[in-house]
Amino acid sequence: MDVEFQSATANDKAYFWSLYVKAMRPYIDKIWGWDTTWQEQDFEKRWLDSTNLIIHTEGRPAGFIQTQDHIEFTYVIMFILDTTFRNKGLGASALKLLSEKSVTKPIQLRVFKINRSAFNFYINHGFEVLDLEESFYVLQKKVTSWTT
Repeated sequence: MDVEFQSATANDKAYFWSLYVKAMRPYIDKIWGWDTTWQEQDFEKRWLDSTNLIIHTEGRPAGFIQTQDHIEFTYVIMFILDTTFRNKGLGASALKLLSEKSVTKPIQLRVFKINRSAFNFYINHGFEVLDLEESFYVLQKKVTSWTT
């Protein structure tokens, strides 16, 4: 599936927030309980501290990726696809494009332990468990071993 990234603007924040709430609230509710004020403040901090990219396919937005560039790795803060575009190969295509942009750096991210489908997706695409935290798996993908 063809995919491209477009830099997000302030006009895209509502789209990011909408997808974030839809995708993350069920997990956050189960783990800690949803606090809208805290979530909005954390979302704003992530927006300011990250590279915000809209994932496009077929000429329309399909999700987003928020990243931070570190010396040793590229850290994926959020990677959320609209439910309409899940299980169609778009996630794999977006990760491959991100790895191409990361050139030689590994990609790291965190996944909720209770989100088995996301965990399995990343494991099936070559990520390995790097560390365990209370509620998360920390995963890493070495760019040189990329597979689809």
